[in-house]
Amino acid sequence: MTEAALHYRVCPPVVLRGQLDRLLAVASLPNIELAVIPTELQLPFPAVHGFWIYDDKLVLVDTVSAELALRDRDDIELYERLFEMMWDVAALGEDAMAVVRGTIERIR
Repeated sequence: MTEAALHYRVCPPVVLRGQLDRLLAVASLPNIELAVIPTELQLPFPAVHGFWIYDDKLVLVDTVSAELALRDRDDIELYERLFEMMWDVAALGEDAMAVVRGTIERIR
């Protein structure tokens, strides 16, 4: 996720702090790896919509009006490349958690 996504005020600050605290708790689980792209880094491509890669057979893409289920191998490979580009610039593990903690502090 982008650091900017952590700052969006779609709820009261107290609720947002609670959500971010929960994100930190979940990120500390052994089977979860948190990645955050800090705002000071240049994105490798515009993050205009979310997507989820389930396996080599399905990618779900959320748009404003619909959820797309992509099953074409070329489409899946495109989203795999986009994910890798984002992953390569992201803060991971403790560095990602530090970004979240900084966001919580700025909200207080």
